[in-house]
Amino acid sequence: MQTSLKAKGYNSLAINLSLGLDKRASSMYDCPTQHVHKHTDAVDEIAAWTTWLKNKGAPRIALMGHSRGGNQTAWALAEKDDPAITSAILIAPQTWEAGYHLKDYKTRYKADLAPLLAKAEKLVAEGKGDTLMDMDFIYCEKTRAAAKSVISYYKEDARMDTPTLLAQSKKPVLVIIGSADTTVKGLAEKMAKVADGKRIKAYTVEGSDHFFMDLYTDEVVEETVKFLNWK
Repeated sequence: MQTSLKAKGYNSLAINLSLGLDKRASSMYDCPTQHVHKHTDAVDEIAAWTTWLKNKGAPRIALMGHSRGGNQTAWALAEKDDPAITSAILIAPQTWEAGYHLKDYKTRYKADLAPLLAKAEKLVAEGKGDTLMDMDFIYCEKTRAAAKSVISYYKEDARMDTPTLLAQSKKPVLVIIGSADTTVKGLAEKMAKVADGKRIKAYTVEGSDHFFMDLYTDEVVEETVKFLNWK
C-alpha cells in the first residue's frame, strides 16, 4: 500500500506501536512475553508521531488505520486531534457491542472472561494494576497480562465501536469496508446509520475479505487518493 501511495505522490509513515516494549521490532508480538500494554496506548503514540511529522515539516497529515488500529485511529482523532490532521481513512475498523468480549472469549478460549475481568477490576481498584495474571489474552494462549491491560482490552466501553466514535470527531473520515469480511462483522450496517456522505463517508470493496490483498489494495489506494484529493 505504501508503494502504491508513493506512486500516486503521497508520502506515508507506517508507525510501529510499542505494545509496552522498548524498541520493539516491526513483527508480531511474541506471545510468551508478558502483556503490560493497553488498547489506548496507541492514542498517545499516534499523537507523538503526529508531533514528530510536524517537526519534520509535514504541513498536513491524514491518519490511516486497519482493524483494531482503525478504532485506535478514530479514538486518536476524537481525543487527540491536531490542526495538522486533515482527515482519516479507516480500513475495516473494529466494531463492538455490549457483551461482545464475553462471547468472543468464550468462543475463542472455551473459558469465562467474567471472573478474570472481575479479578482485574479488583486489583486495579486496590492500586495493583501492574499485577500479572495468568490467562489467555487477546490472541495469545497461556500468557500473562497486567490487570490494567485486561481492563483496557476487555471492559465494556462503547468507544471500542468505531462507528460510535465517529460522532466525536469533526474531521472528514472515510471508512472502507470489505464485502466478504468475516472478522469485523456488521460494519456495513453500522456505517449505514452514521455515514452522511459528507463528513463521514463509507466505501465497500466488493469481494475483499478483512485484509484487502492484491487488487483490493489498489482499490483502497484509489479511494484513499480520491478522498484526500491533495494537490
